Amino acid sequence: MPAPNKAEREACRGAKDLFWQCMESNANDLKKCIVLREAFENACNVTQVKYFDRRRDWLKHKADFQEGKNYYAAKSEQKSEQKS
Repeated sequence: MPAPNKAEREACRGAKDLFWQCMESNANDLKKCIVLREAFENACNVTQVKYFDRRRDWLKHKADFQEGKNYYAAKSEQKSEQKS
């Protein structure tokens, strides 16, 4: 499979941006953004979809961590409280 050209990359990024905006404005409800998800998957190759999905997850985790919403710290606190 050849690498995507500039126009294909721009179309992919545009579809990704629209999908991400929809997800953010609808509290990550995929049912409300399914049409844009399909457009994103059609505009991008499988590798790009996988990369952007992982990147979105990482960016959400990073933002939560910077806000002090550390999932792992909360879990360890719950376990220590249960032991007491």
